[in-house]
Amino acid sequence: MGKRELLLIVAFLVTGMVVYQVAAPARSESGSRFSFHRMVEGLRRELRANSAEAEHTNESAIPVAEGVAELRVAEVRSITIVGEDRDDIAASLRVHSTGVDEADALALAKRTAVKVQQTGSVVDVKVEYPVEGQQRAELTLKIPKRLSVRLTDIRGTTQLDGIQNLTLDESRGELTVTNLSGELRGSFQGGRLRAESVGSARLTARRAEIEIDRIDKDASLDLSGGSLNVKRVGGRLELTTNRVEVEIEEAAGEVRANLAEGRIELGGVRHEARIDGRRTEVTIQLEEPVPVTAFTNDEPLTVRLPAEGGMTIDATSTGGEIIVPDTLRESLRVEKTADEQRTRGGIRGGGPAISLRVTRGDVVLKQ
Repeated sequence: MGKRELLLIVAFLVTGMVVYQVAAPARSESGSRFSFHRMVEGLRRELRANSAEAEHTNESAIPVAEGVAELRVAEVRSITIVGEDRDDIAASLRVHSTGVDEADALALAKRTAVKVQQTGSVVDVKVEYPVEGQQRAELTLKIPKRLSVRLTDIRGTTQLDGIQNLTLDESRGELTVTNLSGELRGSFQGGRLRAESVGSARLTARRAEIEIDRIDKDASLDLSGGSLNVKRVGGRLELTTNRVEVEIEEAAGEVRANLAEGRIELGGVRHEARIDGRRTEVTIQLEEPVPVTAFTNDEPLTVRLPAEGGMTIDATSTGGEIIVPDTLRESLRVEKTADEQRTRGGIRGGGPAISLRVTRGDVVLKQ
């Protein structure tokens, strides 16, 4: 018998052993196993496609030391955090798991657990999963409302209510925040952020849809892609955007905006505003006469003037037109040259300066 024939026989025997082990009934958990059998058991589990399912909920109480100031949660797909008048953390982990049969799926669900580590002023909470099967966990935490919360790499559905401060580290998905008394800060991308009430905001976002009902104090927002809709900003607004659709219904504080390739509708302006746009459509509604400086190009710049109070207009359009309402034509006469239109004048006796500049676009004044 040659070497070739011998190798063929060995390969045939090994193949037969593997087929037998996969097709044979599962051995009892008691007793020793060789690593080869454990490997075959894993292969059998995959071939059975984990067709069974089970669900289990684990409740636990996590003590919180007096000096702990921050809760950190990482890599959880679905989480709800509620701030309450309490001294500990109540954790509820609901797990849906697959398995080779119902008993196996339930065992895997029970092995999915909340892991807690307290270091100094921080308590870290994670969910650990078994390698077998597939688990889907929903974590609910009721925490002392004095704790700040930091979410790291959260990618699923997140709901937070009644907490103090929230920090986002590269989080995404569907995030809903209500009754945040302190600051919303950090980075968010690739999802939707919905906030009802926020004390202040210092946020960077990429490709996100952001909706905030109210920011009581200052806001500093750096956004790229997506959209921003805020009903009211009570303090100073600093805005940097690139390819973002922006709508601020009421800007009660000072405004500084640096915008590129997008659109902004800025309403309820009551303090000084400076808008520097590049290929950005700009619309500003003034509630009262305040200093305004606005620049853009390749898109129109529209300003709705307040009904009362004096102001001084200085507007220039290069390669476009200046459109003045009939009621202001005597105060604002438009001077035209070959490639430029300009108007300067006081309304109702003059007042704060409104300086507008557009290149290859129109300046539109409205009342």
